[in-house]
Amino acid sequence: MYNLQSLDLSYNQLTSFYGAGMSNLSNLYLGYNQLSSFDGSSMYNLQYLYLNSNQLRSFDATGMTNLYQIDLSSNLLYSLSPSISSTNIQYQWAAYFDYNCLSRSYMDSLGVSSWLDSHTYGWENQNSSCPVGHPVCFDVTDVSFDECEALMSIYDNNGGHGWDEQTNWGASTTVGDWYGVTVSGGHVI
Repeated sequence: MYNLQSLDLSYNQLTSFYGAGMSNLSNLYLGYNQLSSFDGSSMYNLQYLYLNSNQLRSFDATGMTNLYQIDLSSNLLYSLSPSISSTNIQYQWAAYFDYNCLSRSYMDSLGVSSWLDSHTYGWENQNSSCPVGHPVCFDVTDVSFDECEALMSIYDNNGGHGWDEQTNWGASTTVGDWYGVTVSGGHVI
């Protein structure tokens, strides 16, 4: 499939997609599936990507520097990789993020909030299925969601952003990697 330039797999029941061997692909349509994972890191020539109406919780644009238009609307996105700002997306009408779990302040932190201005329809509309809680806690691997939330509550309510040492707090999905936190047997000790 090396020479394939356009692929439409919309309206299927795909749960994951890995674009290995599709480096010449320029148009990819995967909307209206059940995708919870997507890897397009080897799709260097991808220009148009449609992942709308899936179940993605995060998106990594690493390797997709030629992206010109992307539709990630109606997912459960709460995080994007910083590499999204390294794409060729320059215009508001080329990026669709509406009906997700992304906040304006989060988009500001990535430097892409200009995409969210007047021409991007409904960016501030949240998906009614958005989980409530700290995004990192939905994907932690070594403790329960509740224990992660308790730690993040301590962090938030005690000025964690100003702590001298806050390595990995809220960033790593392995809570045991957070500075000062010890995990044993699936619990914080």
